Amino acid sequence: MARGRGRNLSGATSLFKPTSQGGLRTPSGAAKYTREFEAPSFERDGPIAYVRVKTRFTLSPMLLLLRIIGVWFLLIAMVAAVIDATKSLAGGGAWVFTPLGQQWANLNPNSLAAAKTAVETHVGTFMWNPMITEILNAPTWVVFGILGVLLFWLGRKRAPAEVFIN
Repeated sequence: MARGRGRNLSGATSLFKPTSQGGLRTPSGAAKYTREFEAPSFERDGPIAYVRVKTRFTLSPMLLLLRIIGVWFLLIAMVAAVIDATKSLAGGGAWVFTPLGQQWANLNPNSLAAAKTAVETHVGTFMWNPMITEILNAPTWVVFGILGVLLFWLGRKRAPAEVFIN
């Protein structure tokens, strides 16, 4: 006998018999509300508790804000990639990557200098020199792309959690 969906249940006995009107009638002597098939008995008991955590269908404001900022960062990354691709095509086909530090210095050099002094005074020079300068030397579209994907992932709708407690 096959196991699973294709199992033949023709030999199973039922307490309900079909009637000519399409309904089911109970045989005499059977209880009125008897199940057709009883649940199989297992050697161990079932779970002690079954907990299903349902999330709301609407996003919380914080998750929505994370997703919006993530999308904006992804759009900035796409614009920076298009600018770099345009410079590459205009320059004869050699790849051109504009570092984030250079973009920031072109847009507002005073804020870059203020950020450097703030990090060096409040955190320390070890944070600016090896860590932040590496980020500022990376291509702009890579930095904003990674931040956008990360924020969009953090703002995603969570799947409902199912917990079995034995």
